[in-house]
Formats: sequence, C-alpha cells, structure tokens
Amino acid sequence: MKALHRRIGCLILGWTLLVPAVASAQWQVMNGGNALKNGRVDTVGPVSATERWRAPHNSPFGMPVFVDGGIVVTTRLVPSPPGNIAADREGVIVGLRLDTGQVLWTRTLPVDDPQTDWTGRALALRDGRVYASRSGFGPTKTALYALDAATGATLWRAFRLTAPRAFSELDYDGPAFLGNGDLLLGNNRDTFRLRPSDGATIFEFVRFTGSISGGREPLIVGDGNPLYLRGGGFGGTIANWDLASGTLRYQSPEVGGFQTPLFANDSQSLYVPGTDALHAYKDTGTAFIEKWSYPNGSPITGLSTHAVGPDGSVYFYAARADGVVVVRLDPDSGLELAASPPIRSGNECVQCYMAVDRNRTLYVSNGSGGNKLFAFRPNLSLLWQQDIGFSGGGPALASDGTLLIDTPSGLVAYNTDPVFGSGFEP
Repeated sequence: MKALHRRIGCLILGWTLLVPAVASAQWQVMNGGNALKNGRVDTVGPVSATERWRAPHNSPFGMPVFVDGGIVVTTRLVPSPPGNIAADREGVIVGLRLDTGQVLWTRTLPVDDPQTDWTGRALALRDGRVYASRSGFGPTKTALYALDAATGATLWRAFRLTAPRAFSELDYDGPAFLGNGDLLLGNNRDTFRLRPSDGATIFEFVRFTGSISGGREPLIVGDGNPLYLRGGGFGGTIANWDLASGTLRYQSPEVGGFQTPLFANDSQSLYVPGTDALHAYKDTGTAFIEKWSYPNGSPITGLSTHAVGPDGSVYFYAARADGVVVVRLDPDSGLELAASPPIRSGNECVQCYMAVDRNRTLYVSNGSGGNKLFAFRPNLSLLWQQDIGFSGGGPALASDGTLLIDTPSGLVAYNTDPVFGSGFEP
C-alpha cells in the first residue's frame, strides 16, 4: 500500500510539474548547491545505487546539474560547429523532468564573438529561470542569459560592452542568490547584483581578488549583508563587504588556496580552504577571528567543493599515505571525528564534489581521473559506490531525495524507491 501511495504521489507530481511548488531548497547554484556553498539539502538521499532513470547522451565529461521544483537542468557537450575557434566543444543546455528524465527542451546560446566565446553552459536555476552564459576569455563581450526553465526560451539578456566589465570566466564561478532572489556574480574585477525579473543591474562595485580562476563566487549568509568574498593578493582570504555600499570592511589573514570556493554554516562558522589547511573563522561584526585550522596534508583539491552536515559537521579532504580521504571535523574544535577509506590514490583530488543529506549521508564524486561516485554513512564508512566516468559538476540533491549526477554517458538519477523507467533524448 505504501508503494502504491508513493507511485500515486509521483504521478500527481508529473501532472503538476510546471506549477511552482513550496518545498525545501534544492540544488540551485554551481558550487555547493546553495548560497552557503555547503552542499546540504534537507532531504533523505538514496541508500543504494538504484537508478530512478537515465537520460543518455555522449559527452567527454559530465557537467553541473541544477534542480528547482520539477525541473532539472544540465549541459551536454557536443563537437563545436565550424567557425567557433575559441572552444572545441559546444554546450547544449538541456531541461528535463525530475520525475521521469524526459527531455523538455534543448538550447544553444548565440555566439557573439567566435574568437573569444567559450562553451555555453548553465550556471544556476531558481524561480523558473535558468541562468546561462558562454563565459569568455580575454577581451570578451560575453552575455548572461536568463532562460525560461519550462521552455528554454530567452527571458532576458544582460550584456557588457567592455572586457573588464564583462561576465567573463563564469565557467568556474557561478552566481549566488540573495534571499529575495536577486542575483550576485563576479568576474576578475567586479561584483554585480542583478534584478532577476529583467537582468537590470542594481549595483556593481570594483574589487580585486588576485584570483585567476575559481573561488570568486559570493558566499551569502542570511539575506547577504555582509557579503563574503575571497580577497587578498592571491585570493586566499575571506573578506567582509558591505553589500549596500560596495565597500570592503575587513578581511582575514592570507592563507592561499584561491581556486577553491568558500563555504559556511553561518556567520560564526565560515570556512576558507587554504593551501595546506582548512581555516575556520567567525565574524564578530568588526573582524574575523580564527576558531581553528585543520592541516590536511596538502592534497591538491583545485575547484573542489566541501560540505557541512545538518549537525554542523565539516567535511573536508585530507592526504594520507594510502591516498586522499574524506574527513569529518568537529565544528567547534576542528578535531577529526571520522575518516573515509581512500577515494583517490596519491594526493590529488581535483574537481571532487560533495553533497550531504538530512541523515548525514555524504555523497562524493572523486574528480578528474577518479570516475567514481561514493555514498558514505555518517561515520564515513562506505554505503555504496558506482563507476560513473568523470563528472565536472558532481552530485546534486533534489528535495524529493533524488540524487542526480551528469556523466559522460548521460544524466543519471538515483533514488532508492524508483517509480519510473528510463529517460530519453528527443
């Protein structure tokens, strides 16, 4: 009877797919899934590697996945058409149904400049809008698009005329959302706040982080004032910015490690991945006070993400003699509480990604060359694992408990209680 009720509930979801739903937050931004970048969703994820559906495609690697309401969005990579010399792959943005994996629409963004426009890709998803860009390199005129999540049609386009003010290099650094849905994003020089209804710039301010790639995206606690950004000469600090005036208030000491996003639980638990340690800070309102640091043996974790569990436990990577492991740290002391079996040999875990559910089940993809997806219990013993190929976006959780990850062979949805068959391409 319970199975029948679940099946009926999912059928109702299918009919009401495009109606905005009141649900817990889902996976809406590129790094860490939410404005705190902590990989946490208030749901119960799959306890076995049971596929709910699979939407097959061929791609050199998987891309980031986003979920909002009943819509899933990712990017499929195909050979670039002749004439676009800036990229050898073209990004086809795809919208699918969460319940079945059925492809609803596909979209390729216009090429403004074939000399500089990189591969198009989805960057975020919220309130029925998919935010996407081609990113850019050098003197670009890259645009930011808002697409209708139900159809893929363009809702608006924000365009910058000069390179320093372009929405450049958004391939690594996605936007974040304020509580009211306003969009925050940054490039090498500026941070912008955009109105989601039409893309109008509410304000912009100049900043210099020293960061060359990765880690520039905003970290937002509560409604976002203060705004936390990486700063310092090498992007290795956490900086407190006044969101109203665009002025820098203060920043932490330099710790290096600028290619990895900041993450947080709240303003008293702010985390800065450094070159050889994780640094935990609290914000007093006038300065950052370091609570503790955890030396991790210096694994190489560029462009990777981390997680904070519902009990405040901090999940990080550490290098050991037998390879890279995941560790669970006490949020108050930084003491190591548990460690996983090795997820990679050596000391490299580049582009490894995490997600954590309500029950503290931790999902980890082990990055370039690793090609696996792991699920760990709260004590970090192995629950299950799958060979998936390289995913450049990692696991994403939906509020109904579905775990999604894009792979070279297709977008896969895992759910312990599957109710529908395979997805498909049109």
